[in-house]
Amino acid sequence: MNISNTGVGASILSITEFSIPFTYVVNDDDTVDISFGVGTATTLLGSGAGNVITISPRSGRSQIAAGGKIILSAPASTIEQETLVFQVPNDGSFTQTRLCTRSSTAARLNGDD
Repeated sequence: MNISNTGVGASILSITEFSIPFTYVVNDDDTVDISFGVGTATTLLGSGAGNVITISPRSGRSQIAAGGKIILSAPASTIEQETLVFQVPNDGSFTQTRLCTRSSTAARLNGDD
């Protein structure tokens, strides 16, 4: 979901279904190297409904922490370029290029403590 903002009363701009194949390797130092393949996305509802997006391959790295309860973005060895090609119904296509230096934190919300 693409949300316009995270404040009270925020609205959903669009809902998109993604499919991105990936492989990963867990290293001895608890880093995880991820290789994302060519992905696709289809905007189902909202702004851009019907758009089909092809996403170029890229890699990523995460760090497992707190006994597997938290996954953090690990420093990337390089900044990667990601290319998205949008097929817009009845309007052709356009390409968007972005640099990937994402930062994220994921926490496990349930399970054994």
